[in-house]
Amino acid sequence: MTSLQADKTTIVHVRLVFLRIGEIDTLNEKYQAHASIESRWLVPYDKLFSNISTADQERLISGRSISLDKYDGSYWHPQLYIENALGDLKEQIKYSAKKNSKDHQIYICEHRIIKGLFWEKLELQHFPSDVQDLSISVTSMLFHNKVTLIPDLHHPSGVIRAISHMITKRLT
Repeated sequence: MTSLQADKTTIVHVRLVFLRIGEIDTLNEKYQAHASIESRWLVPYDKLFSNISTADQERLISGRSISLDKYDGSYWHPQLYIENALGDLKEQIKYSAKKNSKDHQIYICEHRIIKGLFWEKLELQHFPSDVQDLSISVTSMLFHNKVTLIPDLHHPSGVIRAISHMITKRLT
């Protein structure tokens, strides 16, 4: 399956990692966070190789990651957005490509760093000792017949361990 075929759904593997959690406003059901979103999808060799240097082609074939500085809106990408963001997010987006060592396919990876305010329905019943899930809802502006977002099973989503400890201390 390729990401450039018009009649096929592109599968995009998504991973989200909370880098930092800021203030949690329980009254207004919102919180501040800094997170990393990595999404990756399969791309045909010929579509990518015609647009990169010979040196980058060799690096890619040998299994190393290459930076795609000129990868922009003219190439296919999943058009991700954050559904539960409140206001404008600060975000930085970069692209890279890498050959998967298991299936030997080339994947494009979008690395997105986001920072902002997020809405979350907070169901606090045993305050201050409640446990509350916080989420960032990642979706695509493309229709479901064009893209399918799935969790990245090889690189699971999560929270950096130091953050988990800080949140526990803050809520107790």
